[in-house]
Amino acid sequence: QNGRMVSLLPPVGTEVFRRFTPASLQEIQQHEAKKEQTRTKEGHEKDPRKPAILLEAGKPLPFIFGDTPPQLLNTPLEELDPFYQSQQTFIVLSKGNIIHRFNAESTCFSVRLFIMLTLLINCFLMTMRYPPPWSATAEYTFMSIYTFEIIIKVLSRGFCMRRFTFLRDPWNWLDVVVVSTAFLMMFEHMGKVSVLSTMCRGLKLISVCPGMKMTARALVQSVKRFIHVTVLMVFGLSVLALIGLVLFMATLNQKCVLIPQPSPSNLTNISHAISYQDNNTGSSDFDFEEYISKSENYYFLPDKQDPLLCGNSSTAGVCPKGYHCRRIGKNPNYGFTNFDSFGWSLLAQFRLMTKDYWENLLQLVLRGEGKSFVIVFMLIIFPSCFCLVSLILAAVALTSLEQDKAAVTEARQKEEEFIQIQGVIKSREEEEVRGFHLPFVCAPLHQTSCRAELSEKVSTPPKKKSKSHKQEGTAMEELEEDQRSCSLCWYRFANLFLKWNCCGCWRWLKQRLYTFVTHPFFDLGIIICIILNTIFMAMVHYPMTYELYYKVDIAVLVSVFTLIFTVEMLLKIMALDPYGYFKVGWNIYECIIICGSLINLLLANLEGLSVMELFELMRVLRLARWWPTFNMLLKITYSSLKALGNLTFILFIMVFVFSLVGMQLFQDDNIVENHNITVNSPRWHMQDFFHTFLLIFRILCGEWIETLWDCMEVSGPISCLIFYLMVLVIGNLLVLTLFLALLLSSFSSEYLVAPEEKTSVQITMNQIGRAVGRTRTWILEYICPSQGKKGRRTRDQKGRSDYLCCYCCCPFLDIDTSQGSGRVWFNFRRACLSIVQHNCFEAFIIFIILLSCVALVFEDIHLRQGHAVRRGLDIADLLFNFLFLLEMVLKWIGSGFKKYYSCPWCRLDFLILAVSLMSLMAETLGYSGLVAGLALRTVRALRPLRILSRFQGLRVVMRAMAVILPSMCNVLLVTAVVWLIFSIWGVNLFGGKFYHCLNETTQKTFYPEEVNNISDCLALSSKNPTEVLWKNKEVNFDSVAQGYLSLLQVATLKGWIDIMYSAVDSRRVEEQPFFEDNLYMYLYFIFFIIFGCFFTINLFIRVFIDTLNLHRYKIRKHVFMTAEQQQCSQTMKKRLTEAPVKPLPRPQSECLARLFDLVTHLFFEVFMVVVICLNVVVLMTETYHQSLEKDMIIYWLLFIFIIIFFIEFLLKIIALRRHYFTISWNIVDFVVLVMSILGESVSFTVLTLCPEQRIQKLLLALLMSLPALVNICLLLFLLMFTFSIFGMINFAHVMKGGMIDDMLNFETFGNSMICMFVVTTTAGWDGFLVPFMNNPPKCNPDIQIPGSAISGNCGNRAVAIVFFTSYILLSLLLTLLLYIAVILETFSSDDTEQLSDDDLQMFYKTWVKFDPNGSQLIEYSQLSDFCDSLQDPLRVPKPNTIKLIHMDLPLLPGDKIHCLDILLALTLQVFGDSGERDTLKARMEEKFMADNSSKVSCEPISSTLRRKQEEVAATVIQRAYRKHLAQEEAVAETPAGASTQVSHFVVLCWPHTRRYSGRFWVPVALPNDTVGGVPDWRVVGTITCPNDPVV
Repeated sequence: QNGRMVSLLPPVGTEVFRRFTPASLQEIQQHEAKKEQTRTKEGHEKDPRKPAILLEAGKPLPFIFGDTPPQLLNTPLEELDPFYQSQQTFIVLSKGNIIHRFNAESTCFSVRLFIMLTLLINCFLMTMRYPPPWSATAEYTFMSIYTFEIIIKVLSRGFCMRRFTFLRDPWNWLDVVVVSTAFLMMFEHMGKVSVLSTMCRGLKLISVCPGMKMTARALVQSVKRFIHVTVLMVFGLSVLALIGLVLFMATLNQKCVLIPQPSPSNLTNISHAISYQDNNTGSSDFDFEEYISKSENYYFLPDKQDPLLCGNSSTAGVCPKGYHCRRIGKNPNYGFTNFDSFGWSLLAQFRLMTKDYWENLLQLVLRGEGKSFVIVFMLIIFPSCFCLVSLILAAVALTSLEQDKAAVTEARQKEEEFIQIQGVIKSREEEEVRGFHLPFVCAPLHQTSCRAELSEKVSTPPKKKSKSHKQEGTAMEELEEDQRSCSLCWYRFANLFLKWNCCGCWRWLKQRLYTFVTHPFFDLGIIICIILNTIFMAMVHYPMTYELYYKVDIAVLVSVFTLIFTVEMLLKIMALDPYGYFKVGWNIYECIIICGSLINLLLANLEGLSVMELFELMRVLRLARWWPTFNMLLKITYSSLKALGNLTFILFIMVFVFSLVGMQLFQDDNIVENHNITVNSPRWHMQDFFHTFLLIFRILCGEWIETLWDCMEVSGPISCLIFYLMVLVIGNLLVLTLFLALLLSSFSSEYLVAPEEKTSVQITMNQIGRAVGRTRTWILEYICPSQGKKGRRTRDQKGRSDYLCCYCCCPFLDIDTSQGSGRVWFNFRRACLSIVQHNCFEAFIIFIILLSCVALVFEDIHLRQGHAVRRGLDIADLLFNFLFLLEMVLKWIGSGFKKYYSCPWCRLDFLILAVSLMSLMAETLGYSGLVAGLALRTVRALRPLRILSRFQGLRVVMRAMAVILPSMCNVLLVTAVVWLIFSIWGVNLFGGKFYHCLNETTQKTFYPEEVNNISDCLALSSKNPTEVLWKNKEVNFDSVAQGYLSLLQVATLKGWIDIMYSAVDSRRVEEQPFFEDNLYMYLYFIFFIIFGCFFTINLFIRVFIDTLNLHRYKIRKHVFMTAEQQQCSQTMKKRLTEAPVKPLPRPQSECLARLFDLVTHLFFEVFMVVVICLNVVVLMTETYHQSLEKDMIIYWLLFIFIIIFFIEFLLKIIALRRHYFTISWNIVDFVVLVMSILGESVSFTVLTLCPEQRIQKLLLALLMSLPALVNICLLLFLLMFTFSIFGMINFAHVMKGGMIDDMLNFETFGNSMICMFVVTTTAGWDGFLVPFMNNPPKCNPDIQIPGSAISGNCGNRAVAIVFFTSYILLSLLLTLLLYIAVILETFSSDDTEQLSDDDLQMFYKTWVKFDPNGSQLIEYSQLSDFCDSLQDPLRVPKPNTIKLIHMDLPLLPGDKIHCLDILLALTLQVFGDSGERDTLKARMEEKFMADNSSKVSCEPISSTLRRKQEEVAATVIQRAYRKHLAQEEAVAETPAGASTQVSHFVVLCWPHTRRYSGRFWVPVALPNDTVGGVPDWRVVGTITCPNDPVV
């Protein structure tokens, strides 16, 4: 490619850019005619030329062609690529040297800027809910413009015949759709089909900008790589949907129906009706069906739209007294949440995969089927959905990685191209010196010489050191004049007004101020002021007294800190001059902040200036100037957003287009009047553009199912499902995911490394440390001389003193262990150590730990009622503590105190045992009911953590987490600082505004017309104290701490809707909220999700993955697997990927042989795949409430399929015999067949479909990561177990409310585990937190719990917040991210690890056959046979000569090759070069030296590739030399006077050609001129290479 680009350079003396004229077109046609005649004479030959990649349409012009003259921009030019010259095309270079290619048919061009302005105006008008009256006229104008654009494009490009015509460009199809739909709408109303025109007009914004077109093209190309992942996702969701169809059909329509009260008049009728319902006998006049179908007879919970579900199993939901569980009526959520058909089941599974409000679906299923079905979610549905999402993320990460590699490869190619271009330009420069003219490289050469001259000015030191200040200033001004990019007037203005050099006194003052403001302690003082300013702003809360608010906010914050920062700015301006001050970006930023703060100070009494208060908060970002990590992150953020500008704009256009389409589709649908939606004032609708934009943003955030229900109820399921799925798939899974991948691809660990240069703060801290050290030394020397002498002891003396001191304090330790009692003590310690290190003892301790964990499970609310169980648990607790104490004593004696307490796992065991002993002592003394006793009992929940040190897999994961933790600290701190800005801003915006007047009876808020403020509410409350209450929201922004909790709910997208509602409805402090009175406060939460949540969390993930990769490269093994697990994983991969050694044997019998040919034929496999697909389709058609005829049809169809599968099994078992069970898919078929015969014909039949190759690669990667996933799942289960025990001990008696009800609570261990399982995905944790936020009188803190020492059912708010927050951080940000990182790491793992010890042994066994003497060398002639004799994966079958030559193996003296060189070359050839050739070679040498004590070391004299090149070169030159001799002899034999013709030949210039003083030295191999096969170097003459040399 580089050679082709160099060959595209025009000949010397010709112009690069030539205008395209009719003469140019005529010349091209004549050239093509001549070429066609030549082809006709010589025969048809395929044109080998290909288009140049760097000259494709839409790409910038390569710099090799120089700068385009301004007069030639937007002008037709002749083709630069010879490939297209024959196709009668020309190019146009637009601004930025972007290439546009046209057919040579017309010369008309469109005006892009005019079209863009037209599109923007049109889109603006489409956003209006009520357009102006003249909008119809404007629509005709737009249609005329778009029609005119199409006409111009058709005239300029042609219509459709040639390659670059109008219809050949897919972007022009948008124009066709826009114009055609516009014309159709003029004559006929198209309804909702007209959204095609709206969508295409929005997408035309992408086609107008060339940069966005290139980005969109790259996105479309990357989408093709997701086809296999999409197939896998649909496959997995279909299987899960069929499972849900079988297990949960008709489960969600079981309701609690009121039992009709009997009376003397209807007692008989009711009994007959119930008897008929139960036994289908009898008759009745009472219409029971009509009775149970009325919704007023169902049981509803308060504030719930759907009736309470129930079930008939022992663990299902129970109806209240007086109600009976019946399967009747609609399903929940307007009937759209169910598993009654395949379609609704598939929607439910897709909802589970996206984890949108899935906790509600889990609650419904558990109430209908029972708590035992949570196992289906935990073991089947949840892991499957999570793996599907993880595989999608892994595919995106791989796409990003491939794009990064492609960018690196392109950069390398450009570098090589630049080197070649430099050589060409140098040769042309020499020709120019000789008299040739080179117009297109003169400008670059002149710029290069100018830059060289400028750099020489900068780098050349002054010759005289005594140069005056004025001379230095003159020199610097001359240098600046060379670098000026602005006009001369500006520099004159700057010198006159912005550089203050008035007099000597001023310069003296400026020098002193410069020394002051550049001192490190000045920066330290500014940092302290920024931190104090932030602390004081964070102290603002509500309610706060006027005096405290005045002191903190007005006096300190505004007056003092604003004054300090203003003085800082003035001092810096005086010291640096305005010219020097504003050249620093941070100074400009601070100046803007100070100006905003001063304006805010002047307008402090005005309201509605929250944006001005934001300037004070943004001062926190100044810390990045002295905080290296923060500074680097801001730089990366800016560069990433700048680099991804096109992609960000495409994302914005997609949201804009979907908003327009949604508004046009559903604007006319009335939500309230004609439908069953009970919300009086719906917030999420599509009746105007802003609300539609908010709804699209909510969908992209992952919350879509609730608004989808409303949309389907109002507008119908079909249109809503299509629209929502398009938004989800296109907007979320493609654009947002790719945006995430490309954004994170710019982050790497090297950016997060602190710079080597120390900042001023670090210098200051070092100076303070040295000063403190000098002060301490002076105090020790002059005030405490005795201590000073002790401090000057050496380390050895100190250690010896400590040793003697130890034996002085404990004289019994100073004993002789070689005899007497000392010998006995030594043997006793050795016996204890042997016991502790024995495997049986370790297994026994693990068994005791598991038993102690099981004992904790029984400590629920029912423990007080069972005295025998309680007494047994007390005895078991005593036994466990005794055994753990015995274990600790044995380790003390065997290992010693120092070794015991130096191990962190032993310290954890000691802590847990100490707490257990103290808790046991408190219970014995009767203090278990006190706060200290309850705290000690709570800490017993840490007992399961003792398992961590006993399992190697868990220890590996914990070790990886310990490695990751330090690298996370800076990122977590940066995230906390960013959240602090938003929290303080939230306090300023919403502090004290979430209060509202509530009717306690109806639980509804009063309207502002009834209650306007707190005074009206208190007046109304005085009349009705128990009904009216002025109440605050539980989650609010009244303080920074409360703001952090609110932001955490917004970040996890749980409970954030209610917070937004409160913020949007807020008015002023102590005023009653009103519906959407502050509508644009939605933007605050959008900004936080984008900048404070989306960016920081994804940055956290990127640093997480980078740290894992660095750790993996460091330890050279899998991060989350033990050595045994890694070996098992590699063995599994080898067995699954290697091809079968030999095919299945064909039977000898003719009948069996024909049967064998039948079952192994491709047609038979295709037929069975079709049967399987038909079976799946039949399963999909099954629905609830289907007719009896349909039941019978499905039954007999499934029976036929079972017969077919059974016949297949018989045929295969007869034909393949015992080899049938050697194929894994046959085993799956057999299991499915047995389950189908037994009546469990579930959807596992789908598993017999053989996946596509790429899907197999993804599944293989998932199987490879199974050992690591097991380790992480064990850690996750241990975390859930520990927190479940903790919650059961502390939260068992909390009052019901929110998510805590009779099904989900902390009363028993099973319920507590279900709660932790739900919170693991951050689902519903805000609902679990609601009961803990209750205050009296909602809860009773003094109520006595029967049989327990605990009183009250309010719960501890602080403990609950810490409990749920810590669990979310540990589970989501660590464990679940580790889950994803395992799959990503498996995908990016090096294939060089595939070379196992078995492969090495195979290589050595084959080597011995060719090297029986063990010399480690073989002949070069034996290489081909040796590589063919190897086994897979190292085998290189014959013919292998070319492959072996390109391996470039080193040749030793005697044409021999070393064993290790062959092994390394084969490894790289088979498994690929991962960029770590030296590391791989070192590892191979280590393995080789393990089996071979010595290695023959000798310097290579050549290589296989070089030997081949020498042979080819010698052959070519011999042939040319013989031809030359023959020509000379022919000339000598020619008679005098005859015409002679001298033929010239070209010497091939190959890599080993040497050039000295204008002569080429080439290797010449002639008879009797070679020594040992190596050619001599001969001078064959001076050769001048042509312009386009043959290389």
